[in-house]
Amino acid sequence: MSQQDLEIVVRLEQAMAKGDLKTAFADIDQDLVLYEPSSLPWGGTHRGHEAMMEAMQKLPIYWDFVGPPHIEARDAGDQIVMKLRFPVRSKKTGVSLDMEMVEFYKLVDGKVTEIKIFWYDTAAYLQQM
Repeated sequence: MSQQDLEIVVRLEQAMAKGDLKTAFADIDQDLVLYEPSSLPWGGTHRGHEAMMEAMQKLPIYWDFVGPPHIEARDAGDQIVMKLRFPVRSKKTGVSLDMEMVEFYKLVDGKVTEIKIFWYDTAAYLQQM
């Protein structure tokens, strides 16, 4: 991956964190494939912008995002790896925790074509939902 690809992924994630979907989706290919753990209510394989949007809209059902995200991105050869930490509060229990994940991005011609998301401790998140 190139420095430009790294910058695209960071810009995309920062835009998502701000709710700026126009900016975020400008860098996502129409045929994107998004993989989320099937154990989560929004989990599964999502194809395209609309399916990604549907998955993303489920997060605020369960969580209040209570602070800015911590974002680290690295070039890992044929993909970009991003480590994320979001401070959240459970809408069900009121418990605050850091939602942590690692995401793997593939890009083609400056567009994100695939995202694989690996959540840390999904059992802990599920207990609070």
